[in-house]
Amino acid sequence: MPVVLAGLGAIASVVVPYCLGSVVGAIASGRVRAGAAADAWSSWLNPTSATTGLLAVAVCAYLAAVYLAFDAHRLGQPDMVTCFRRRALVAGVVADALSGAGIFVLAADAPELFEELTTRGLTLVLVSGATGVVAALVILPALGFLFVLHQRSRLGTDEGDT
Repeated sequence: MPVVLAGLGAIASVVVPYCLGSVVGAIASGRVRAGAAADAWSSWLNPTSATTGLLAVAVCAYLAAVYLAFDAHRLGQPDMVTCFRRRALVAGVVADALSGAGIFVLAADAPELFEELTTRGLTLVLVSGATGVVAALVILPALGFLFVLHQRSRLGTDEGDT
């Protein structure tokens, strides 16, 4: 029975973020409007909703991996830090790829939203992309020197103490 419950929890961890993203995509693309009836199928099953649903799953996986990497670091489990940092990096790359693909999906499927994001919202789109790059650089194991600096500051050591 516990295995079944764990499986249901894993399924819910994917389905719930997907549904959230799908709803956001349906609303943002104008397929669902307040007070108006919407088609049950085309409102939720369309390229914009599918892309935002997948993007929400990738972002949730990224956040979970980052939080677990931090907890593993706090608990002194370096092997788990490496494992979760790698998962965060993969989820971040997937989220970046979905974001890039999402631009083309919006251009074809939701031109009004695409127009708003490439004019009025362009600054926010660029800031979002830049913060994604910075986050990836912090997570990369090869550039994970922030964790090393943090450890050294906690221990009170530096390069010359060896």
